[in-house]
Amino acid sequence: MGEAKQRKAALGDEALARRIKELDDFATSNLQRVVTVYAIVGGDVPSLIASANRSGSAVNDILARVIIDWSRTAMRSKRGDAPMCIVEGCTCEFTLKSPPAAFVVLIPYAKDKGHGTVSGVCLRCAEAAGSHDGLLKLGQRSCRRLWPDCYEIKEGNA
Repeated sequence: MGEAKQRKAALGDEALARRIKELDDFATSNLQRVVTVYAIVGGDVPSLIASANRSGSAVNDILARVIIDWSRTAMRSKRGDAPMCIVEGCTCEFTLKSPPAAFVVLIPYAKDKGHGTVSGVCLRCAEAAGSHDGLLKLGQRSCRRLWPDCYEIKEGNA
């Protein structure tokens, strides 16, 4: 049996179709490469989750959900397979014993699908960033590595 057929059999038709749709939706919602970059210090995550439950804010809901989902996966990871710090060249991996000090989250500007991507920032790199604005700059640099022609659109100047 070919590799694709084995994966399909392992996941099941429904699960495979759902995963393909999720990837297609993310690609479509991010087609224009317009994302909003958020920086969240690790200690602020509990209040973010609480506010997402209370406020009804679509952004807070997305931020809380993607950070929780990312954390669940990261904390189950073993060294060598774990997510790494967003800072290029940093070798810090995130596991249950070494969680990130902060998160950088990219959410497509068209938030209707509720997708986002999360990266952790280790304590050393978060301290080197120095501030919330410094963490945002880490996220912007990450975007530039993905899309070298990207640039910042100041709010109100789209």
